[in-house]
Amino acid sequence: MAYTPARGFTKGRLLIEPQAKTTIENALVSRQMLAPEREKWPIVTSAVHIPRAVGAFREVGVLVLPWPVFDQQTGTAEAGRKTLHEVFGLLENWILGRTSSPLPAPSLQSTALMAAR
Repeated sequence: MAYTPARGFTKGRLLIEPQAKTTIENALVSRQMLAPEREKWPIVTSAVHIPRAVGAFREVGVLVLPWPVFDQQTGTAEAGRKTLHEVFGLLENWILGRTSSPLPAPSLQSTALMAAR
């Protein structure tokens, strides 16, 4: 587990899982690193990637609080490619039974936590 200094985070408060090659692998490896039954964990990722990440983590039993970050390539060909990548990834995960929904949404509890911030 690597630590990368980030604004507002002290060492030990930010976990980065660098081994996984896919979102599903990331969820599985992260589950081993965390105590998922203990609490909700913030998951910070690209806004366009949030639905797939939420679905993957939910499927392996980790409750997450989505924390989307701005996608810099908005309006570019790269943004279109990334969006298609995410759409096909969502469909693939649903078809292969990796998630229970083709478009996973945050739980109502997660939404309430975000609104309270």
